[in-house]
Amino acid sequence: MRRIFNKKGFTLIELIVVIAIIAILAAIATPLVTGNLDASRFGSDRSDAKLVADAIEQAYLNKAITLENNDEVHIDEGSDEIMETLISAGYLKGPIKLKYKKYSDGSNNDGFVAYISIDSGSDDIKQIVVKADGYTLYDSSKPDDDIKMPTAK
Repeated sequence: MRRIFNKKGFTLIELIVVIAIIAILAAIATPLVTGNLDASRFGSDRSDAKLVADAIEQAYLNKAITLENNDEVHIDEGSDEIMETLISAGYLKGPIKLKYKKYSDGSNNDGFVAYISIDSGSDDIKQIVVKADGYTLYDSSKPDDDIKMPTAK
């Protein structure tokens, strides 16, 4: 008696090897993808910081808001009077929230804040610095290339 085997399909060993290869590739790709997500969130926060600084400067020049030297604008709080004015006057579309959450080790939780320095002689804005939990996202006195993504803590 002769048995005839029709080889249709894969053996169990072949399937296990393919699954192992896919698992190894997934383990390699996962950190790369999450790193790109963090970089895009940080880039979005930097863009938002510059947008807020530009809105503050434009509203100040148009006399829509009044600022004192060393004023602080709390960007992520809805109760800040200057932010409410920027939104209601159309300088910003709405409140802005941080997307990247790794700015601080927990010791500095100031939030998303813009600090404004005004030249006392000319009443012009000298510098606007936007920080997230103490980490500088935008500084009007420095080139954008000087601001790097914070390292994971």
